[in-house]
Amino acid sequence: MALSRAVIILLIFYFNFDSPLFVVAVDENKTKPSFCRNEFQSVLVRNWVNGVERESIEGLSGEFGSVLPTEEKKARRLPALLSNPLNGCTLPSSKLSNSIALSARGDCEFMEKAQVSQSGDAAGLLVINDNEDIFEMMCSEKAVNIMIPVVMIPASGGKQIIESMASEGKGEH
Repeated sequence: MALSRAVIILLIFYFNFDSPLFVVAVDENKTKPSFCRNEFQSVLVRNWVNGVERESIEGLSGEFGSVLPTEEKKARRLPALLSNPLNGCTLPSSKLSNSIALSARGDCEFMEKAQVSQSGDAAGLLVINDNEDIFEMMCSEKAVNIMIPVVMIPASGGKQIIESMASEGKGEH
């Protein structure tokens, strides 16, 4: 299956957190390193495939990683690539340089996925949840400084991006 290049913009935006879309975890441990204290932010994932804008996807930033801009003009527009392997738990077999890596939830901790993507020179990571909830990605006990933005999107959002990339059929991977 040939995959087209999807271009992704990650933007912070604000909406009602009382939505059933979000699963909120409470962490009483206030002794976390400074790089594990990001506020969870709603993120708008805008995406294009071969220049055609697709439906935007709502996501949630992690407790770790770089903070995203709040203005579209300050956001970076980057190509998206599937992590290979898709679970994102081991070093990728394909180059992720200056791309947003797409990784499926599961098989390892969120920070491990982020560290693997960062090690592969990805500019950011979208974690595709295995259901429609958006879970707060917390720091793990083996916390490391993640310098790329990390965002979780619902399963349907990941499916939308992957299907859009596949349906165009003539693109790059």
